[in-house]
Amino acid sequence: MINEKPQLHQSMIKTLYSCGEQFRRRYGARFGWNDKEEIIPPGIALVIGIATYKSVNKNRSAKIEKG
Repeated sequence: MINEKPQLHQSMIKTLYSCGEQFRRRYGARFGWNDKEEIIPPGIALVIGIATYKSVNKNRSAKIEKG
């Protein structure tokens, strides 16, 4: 099996630029710095925003279908 190099994505670079410690905790396992990655679940504002978006979108779709 071939060892693949870890990829750097735009979001990873943005995190590294804004906070090096957050980058190390979140992506450090990919580079061999940590044993595991610390993934922070989304906050309540994001959950509420997604729910609001889905309900508005469903309401809009129903209005388009039924006139």
